[in-house]
Amino acid sequence: MAIILMTDPSGRERECEVGPQPQVFGQGEDSDVVLGSRSVTRHHFKMWAEDGKIMVEDLTGGQGIRISGEAVSGVFELTPGARMEAGVFIFSVFGATLDTKAEAEMFEEAPPRPYLRGTQGPTRGVEIDLEDGECGVGRDPSLYLVIDDPSMSRLHARMIVRGGRTNLVDMRSSNGTFVNNKRIDSAELSSGDVVRFGNMEFKYVHGEAVSKGAQALGRKRMMLVAAGSVVGIFLLIVIGAKMYGGGGEPGPVVAVDSEDKIPLEVQVGQHLRAAQTIMELDDVDWKQAEAKVQAALDLHPISADARRMKKKIGDEQANQSIYDDARVNYDLSRWSEALELMRKIPKDSVYHKRVKYKIAEIEKRLRNYHLTEGKSYYTAQQFRKSYKHFLAYMGLNPCDQKVYEKWVQAAESKMRRFKHYGYKFAPYVFDCPEDKPAGLAEAGRVDLDPGEVMRSRYPSTDIYKAMMFYYRGKAQMAIQSVRRLKALSDKPEIVEKAKELERYLMIIDGKYNEGVSLLLRGELADAREDFHIALDSDAKIVPKSIRSYYREEIGKQLAGKLYKEGLERFARKRLREAFEHWQECLKIHPDGTDCMRGLNELEREAEGILNEAKILESRGDKRASDLWKTVLTITRPESFSYRRAQFKLKGSE
Repeated sequence: MAIILMTDPSGRERECEVGPQPQVFGQGEDSDVVLGSRSVTRHHFKMWAEDGKIMVEDLTGGQGIRISGEAVSGVFELTPGARMEAGVFIFSVFGATLDTKAEAEMFEEAPPRPYLRGTQGPTRGVEIDLEDGECGVGRDPSLYLVIDDPSMSRLHARMIVRGGRTNLVDMRSSNGTFVNNKRIDSAELSSGDVVRFGNMEFKYVHGEAVSKGAQALGRKRMMLVAAGSVVGIFLLIVIGAKMYGGGGEPGPVVAVDSEDKIPLEVQVGQHLRAAQTIMELDDVDWKQAEAKVQAALDLHPISADARRMKKKIGDEQANQSIYDDARVNYDLSRWSEALELMRKIPKDSVYHKRVKYKIAEIEKRLRNYHLTEGKSYYTAQQFRKSYKHFLAYMGLNPCDQKVYEKWVQAAESKMRRFKHYGYKFAPYVFDCPEDKPAGLAEAGRVDLDPGEVMRSRYPSTDIYKAMMFYYRGKAQMAIQSVRRLKALSDKPEIVEKAKELERYLMIIDGKYNEGVSLLLRGELADAREDFHIALDSDAKIVPKSIRSYYREEIGKQLAGKLYKEGLERFARKRLREAFEHWQECLKIHPDGTDCMRGLNELEREAEGILNEAKILESRGDKRASDLWKTVLTITRPESFSYRRAQFKLKGSE
């Protein structure tokens, strides 16, 4: 067996045995050698011994391994004297001498470099060496020194190290940059100066040797991670070695700590951050998240943050059970049972986002079902059954006064007349919330009395009668009526109004008929253009709170065609075009369930794309961002998939 020397970020070295059987190194718990750092992927590389050589296979696609500063990929030999960098870890062949004298001098006798030393709180004693050039400081993950603390700006300051001199420049930070408690715009640092970025304080040291741990780190940057309101340092690196040897038993898990003991608050914060990361995944493993929170509580039993997160996880586990039962009923078309379960999921739950649109779809299905069944039983003079369906409909749509007056009251009247058949009931009380009808009326989704709405819009009786012809779908009769008014009326305002209405009515009648003809011939683009012209004119003569015959018919016909066109493109995997068709369909005909169902299908496709992106992201493949952008083009901003992709894109910037 060969011996590999592994150096972790704290500078501590560890020997690993490598045999002929390939071993997987990575962050994943199923790796043979577990590297507890976010700088490596789940499965980062394989290593084995072959004919006296150490062979390595890169599993990151050329994104995660460097030798002498150059990226490598594929299968290659780790030669004696070479230093292989995998994330923040360094691997070399044990006992090998360095290749060149110059390299040996650079590594063993490197002159002291300037560095920052933490002076207080959880950063106390931590040393961060500064490289020549510009070292950016702030919250931006791309900077040299990343400090994720609320007091830090995204780009807080720059430290320019050249020729043995260090200049500190404030980058217009919100909370300021200080040298020896004095706020500065720029200053040249001297060894011993106390430097403060927001609330984070360090001592600048130059001319003294950096401690062995900081020197062996040799990294490009240091990341300071916030733990809630407490700032902690991500220095706890767990290296679990499952070595082949000793009967194949897994080796011990070794915790590599910094030179100073990590504060309790930092360890608690690390567990809570890990739990939060798990909870943000698409397929949440609540038991794993609960285990992380419990680990935090074991360290700090009275932690308020840990207790709140544990309660949240318990609630979400219960919500997941409800969600799973609701999905089963939904797939079996048990609409009432599915709706009842979905309504139990709180609005602040992650599962509510998944059922919000399904609730609207089910309510629409049930409204149509109960109204149709109620009318059917009423026609068959089975008034008790019809009344039961009408009440169920009103429970789903309590503000539909038209159905209440036409069907509910009629059924009650019939049951009173035939009370000797045993029809006993409590009359239904129409109770619509005061704010609901007004809000829905503005969106044109409440069946108000069209006569009253049109009367308020057209006070003149003659014009009102003409416009009611149009509202009911008799455009030609409406045109004839306004022409008669234009020719016979002796009131100038009536004549002018009649001329205006005639122009709009002619446009609507002509474009509607042309659009229908084009739609029948399959010329969707031209039909859409004609229909949109007709709808624009309709909006100018009919209030938005009611829907005229032509507005309703155009919506139905165009929505049906758009749905079919979108379905065809969906089948051909042209998802962006399908989304555009179904989005327009829903805008034209908000009550249509087909287009909503199509958009839900796209969200399921988006979930699959997000899973593919997750695999690419774990490998460090930049193509994951392209998949996240694709999700943004095929889902609505209010959907869970859209927000997940948007969150991922922001995190990758």
